[in-house]
Amino acid sequence: MVTIYLSEQGPPVIAALLWTPLGVAGAVPLVVAFAVMVAFLLAWIKARTWVNRHFTAPLRLTWSREETALDGDGEIGEELRGLGYAPVGTLTEREPSVCVMSVYVHSSLPIYGLVVRDLEANGTHGKPAVVLESYFCGGERITTSGMRGAREAGALVETAVPRLVQYRVDGTATALDGQHVGTLKAWMSSRSGGPRKPLPATREALIGYLEADHARVRKALEARGWVRPGTLLRLLIGQPRNSLGF
Repeated sequence: MVTIYLSEQGPPVIAALLWTPLGVAGAVPLVVAFAVMVAFLLAWIKARTWVNRHFTAPLRLTWSREETALDGDGEIGEELRGLGYAPVGTLTEREPSVCVMSVYVHSSLPIYGLVVRDLEANGTHGKPAVVLESYFCGGERITTSGMRGAREAGALVETAVPRLVQYRVDGTATALDGQHVGTLKAWMSSRSGGPRKPLPATREALIGYLEADHARVRKALEARGWVRPGTLLRLLIGQPRNSLGF
């Protein structure tokens, strides 16, 4: 038998009165359910705090090098060049995260290719990851990412316009490009709720796209209360919206 009573010094306390062997068996599901609820609450607070911190801070982006990519791009840079991308500069983000991005632009399609590295506290660059981006006139956005955490970040961001994050952790530029190009062409056609009109991918436009998208997401999240419990639940059970693994 399980009794729930109120403590004078604190919150409700669950007491298991083990009068019979059935009392022990009956208490186990309740204790498990309580533990799950606490774990979910803590996860929701953590997710909401991260999203709030990330999108309330303004973007601070600067071009740090002209018309070049980082020397350390190496094989990734060569792979992107072989896929039709050309380097146009290096972009540094100081807020809300701290990273440096070699920026490439596709020669014939509206796609940015980014080689993203976190900036470590000692000034060194972290492991590079490829991210492909396309932006649309209505605020829609396609992101195809090889970064860890892309699934979670995409699933927790909800806006009024379609956004899609496709992810393959540590995916190669070739794999990410094949997926991104296929999705982009579908969005540009009538087969996927379109046709949607993509914005041109140019060096001069990128910071403006990123700033406008950041402001749009912040406004939408503020209206929704940042992270809704149902959004996190779908992520935890493996059915997130706006995110697609491949």
